[in-house]
Amino acid sequence: MYHQVRHLAVLIKAVGGWPIREEAGGGYAAVPLRSWPAFRCLFIVMLLVSMACAALHRTINEYADVEFVERVTGIFHVLIEISILVVPVFHWRAAHNLASYFNDWRHFEVEWRELTGTPLLPILTGVRTVRVWASLCFAYAVLSIISSSFLSPDLKRNQWKTPLYMAVLLHTVSMAALWSLLNCQVIRVCRALRLHLQHELKSRTALDVERVKHYCLAWLHVRDIFRSVKTSWGSVMSRWFIVVPGSALLALFISFAALINGHYRRTITTLFVSITNAAYVVLVCLSAEAAEKECWRGIRLELLNHPVHKISDRTVTEIFHFLRRIQNDDVKIHLNGNLVVNNSLPVAIIKLMVTWIVVLAQFALSRKQMNIG
Repeated sequence: MYHQVRHLAVLIKAVGGWPIREEAGGGYAAVPLRSWPAFRCLFIVMLLVSMACAALHRTINEYADVEFVERVTGIFHVLIEISILVVPVFHWRAAHNLASYFNDWRHFEVEWRELTGTPLLPILTGVRTVRVWASLCFAYAVLSIISSSFLSPDLKRNQWKTPLYMAVLLHTVSMAALWSLLNCQVIRVCRALRLHLQHELKSRTALDVERVKHYCLAWLHVRDIFRSVKTSWGSVMSRWFIVVPGSALLALFISFAALINGHYRRTITTLFVSITNAAYVVLVCLSAEAAEKECWRGIRLELLNHPVHKISDRTVTEIFHFLRRIQNDDVKIHLNGNLVVNNSLPVAIIKLMVTWIVVLAQFALSRKQMNIG
């Protein structure tokens, strides 16, 4: 699975994340800290951090003589722009679990081939599609930087933002595409597993109980891979899902304050970052919800609708007790035991953002009335 998404992984590695490598035997492992790839990623991250610190220091000096609201707005604006730099830290902490996630997919590919006699479905239409996705992500980041440069009246003064914006856009878009592709792969595998089982159930021969058990175990394996988000992606995504809504709320505050003070370029760039992060969260949540529904459905309906007379009396009770047990087992992604990625997360974020929009709108109106008075 990893070699099919390696083009997106290269983009994520370009900003210091994704510290896993392919071993000679075909498996995947975390990159050792004492290695050239680790040193290269550390150098990239330290370079971006040094630029961010210099930018923050420059902003504090520039806004030393302005009023408090404008000073806080400028500082928060820079903090939002450099918030992406904390993500590689989460990636390196989750390196071992990320490698285990793709090793589980590799083991399932062998199980799938033994069960169905066919190779596992490629992601969408294969590596070429992922390569196109990666090219589109890179083109989107480059075009966004070019368009924002034309909007900037003081281009030379803001040239330091170009690599930071590039890192933010590349990481956000690449991770959103990668999450969506992996969740879509779970959906496609579950559907293909049901189709293979339906084909065998429609055969005229008696149903092989061992084959039914193998299909049940294969489905449970897919479900466990999907649930392994708790360990493999949890330390990365749970914290990032906390950072994104927080930065979105800060972006709303900065947008209103900058709009009142006449900083239109800052308003546009801040809203652009906020919309991109919000779209990222919603896209990942929707794809995870669709994959969750497919895992929850599994192959139970096909087995429950199958005539019982094709199954020997000796194993009827055992199989249907097994189906009853997994019928009551909800499939959800629990990140670090607290956050649940399902349809409730986007709704909660939207409600929180609407509440803050109302509060900030009241603040903007009261500020305007004070200026008029």
